[in-house]
Amino acid sequence: MKAKTPLAISLRVQEPGCPVMLSLRKENYEFETTDIRVGEKYTEHLLNFRNYDRSLESKLREDSILISKVKKDKMWLECSSCSACKVVAESQAFVMGAKPKPSKNIVTYNLLMPNQTSIKTLEKSLKEAGVTYSIQDHDYSSEDLTPRQREILTVAFRKGYFDIQRKITLTELARELEINPSTLQEILRRGVKKVVLDYIYGEL
Repeated sequence: MKAKTPLAISLRVQEPGCPVMLSLRKENYEFETTDIRVGEKYTEHLLNFRNYDRSLESKLREDSILISKVKKDKMWLECSSCSACKVVAESQAFVMGAKPKPSKNIVTYNLLMPNQTSIKTLEKSLKEAGVTYSIQDHDYSSEDLTPRQREILTVAFRKGYFDIQRKITLTELARELEINPSTLQEILRRGVKKVVLDYIYGEL
């Protein structure tokens, strides 16, 4: 029997209670999130700071946030998972990415779900956890990678964008490719989705 194509959704969470977001909002730090690893107990955030200073690390530690420095202005921060991250990690979702907007206290998760039932189960768990959220469905075609998607995914891979500890940020990669970061993010998202479908579900 041929496997069914999974469903792609964006889960937008209002006021998730993320310790990292709350700590950095309190201190007025400007940063870009380049990666988030969602877990049931702990969640890791890879951040690139625009206004880094030495006092940042001690302030984060005071808020029980673990720090692993990659560069002077780039850090992996680990904290207890917020309610939304716990629910996502415990669900059947495959996390494609997550992007926080600290100024608005919002986190958007890009997820792959096996079917409609799994989405309903996710929504039930979010409601039980008292999470304020909205969900947007995405309709992806199952075509082969376009030449542009293949080119950009190849460059991103060679530059270390997909490494566990990224060697290049989305903004830096966009600058090298001479395209807008938001355009690059969309091309990467669609390209990676097709690769994941091909690898896991054999739909391409």
